[in-house]
Amino acid sequence: MKSSARKSVSNRRRLGLECLEDRTNPSGNVNVAVVAGDLIVTGDGNTNGNVFTIAEAGVGNFTITGNGTTVNGAGSITTAGAGLGIVTRDVKITLGNGGDSVTYTGSFQIPNRDVIVSPGAGNDTVNFSNFFARNVTVTQPAGTFDADTTTLTGMKLSGSVSVSAQGGADNTTVNGSIAGGVTITSKDGADNVSVGGRIGKTVSVTNTAGTTGNVVHIDNASLGGALVVSNPSVAQSVVTVSGSLVGGTATISNGSGTQFVTSTTMNGSVFSQAVSVSGGTGFDQFNAGGSIFSKTLTLSLGDGNNDVEMSNGAIVFGAFRATTGTGNDTINSNTGATSYRSTVTLVVGSGNNTANFSGTNVSQAFSYVGGSGNDSFVTSDNNTSETFGGNVSFTGGDGTNSVTILGASTTSRTLIGGSFSYSGGSGTDTLGIAFTGILGATSVNLGANNDIMFTDDSDYLGAFSFNGGDGDDQLLIDATTTAGFNNTVEMLSSFTANFLTGIDTIQLGVANSAGNQVTVFGTLAGDFRTGAETRNFLNAVHLGYPTF
Repeated sequence: MKSSARKSVSNRRRLGLECLEDRTNPSGNVNVAVVAGDLIVTGDGNTNGNVFTIAEAGVGNFTITGNGTTVNGAGSITTAGAGLGIVTRDVKITLGNGGDSVTYTGSFQIPNRDVIVSPGAGNDTVNFSNFFARNVTVTQPAGTFDADTTTLTGMKLSGSVSVSAQGGADNTTVNGSIAGGVTITSKDGADNVSVGGRIGKTVSVTNTAGTTGNVVHIDNASLGGALVVSNPSVAQSVVTVSGSLVGGTATISNGSGTQFVTSTTMNGSVFSQAVSVSGGTGFDQFNAGGSIFSKTLTLSLGDGNNDVEMSNGAIVFGAFRATTGTGNDTINSNTGATSYRSTVTLVVGSGNNTANFSGTNVSQAFSYVGGSGNDSFVTSDNNTSETFGGNVSFTGGDGTNSVTILGASTTSRTLIGGSFSYSGGSGTDTLGIAFTGILGATSVNLGANNDIMFTDDSDYLGAFSFNGGDGDDQLLIDATTTAGFNNTVEMLSSFTANFLTGIDTIQLGVANSAGNQVTVFGTLAGDFRTGAETRNFLNAVHLGYPTF
């Protein structure tokens, strides 16, 4: 019986652990060679991607270490130790398909030679930092659509940088001391580009096609050459130039699209040459952000609801011109005492447009041309006065337009050093001038419809000519008793008022108000075509020859 029990136990199956086959996924192998002084690193196209680092182990000697990737079949090799020879020329890296990653760590010097990286298809990462070389070139294969990352920082180059991405959401960062230029190109995809450091020549960032916009940052950079940024035709794009010096011209070309916003911000930067920013049929935004423009600044923003902010003490030494298309546009120059040392020209398209130049100084001529919408222009924050050194002209299109030139007070007036002219369209126009001195001639043509002009507490040193046009028009000169408006209007030259068809009104001064008096030193003339008018010379002093 004991024997039978022992036999039963011995026949029982024993449990245990069985070793399985190795199913880890190695990231392939890279082959390293030194050919005619060039360091040649070639990937095998493993679908998992090749992952490795390169570090200098001495002059002309490099250590290549895999991370899940073998190097010449080993985990790591040193070129001199492996008998491959000394590197005296270029570093050339060619990778295949898969999400490859190559990182350089440490510091190597090949000052008269190039670094050339050719990744394959896949989401690749190229990260090189703290090195000396001549040129750096990173080129993605044509036709790929991947999310690639290229980071080149802390470098000192005697030549240039060229990064050529393809489709996909690519990220490119370039920062260092570069004697030549920087060229970054891509195609479709939501790309992010950042450029900084000292760059001796042109920086060019171009997206050649696509429907998804880019974000481009030029931060704390010093450019000896031009800045060129070109974004796709239908996209939401953002361009920021912050704390930078651009020695050459700056040309920003943003895309279009009625449902997208393109934004260009120039924050605390200095531009030595002409600056040009263009947009398409989208919602374009421009912010000068306290920058200094040594030459001309030209904005061509196209159709859409565009917004221009000339703020925080921006200074434009050359001519400033802003042109917009159809849409409701806003142009603000009323924050931080923005200064224009040359001419200012605003040409807005159809739509309800608004411009505010309160507290702004324009050294030379100022011109505003409106479209067929309801436009509004003001200089009236009641805290600061404006100075226009040259002629000031307004041309209003059809629509309900309003122009208000208002200084701060009787002792702090807006000054127009040249002539003033206003020409209205077929809409209802309102022109107001107060606390202002105009040194040149004043010419007002309100156009058709029921228009009104009022002026208080102002001096006109040149000839004053008013044409009401068709409609029921009103010309009110120092005709209000509103608190704060209680000084005289003086016309040191001739005064002429002409009215066409309509029931018109002209009023000079306020009866029995010592503070509301109009003084005309030159000739006084008027022409009323219909006779259906009201003429109120309630407190007018005329020192010339009346022909009314």
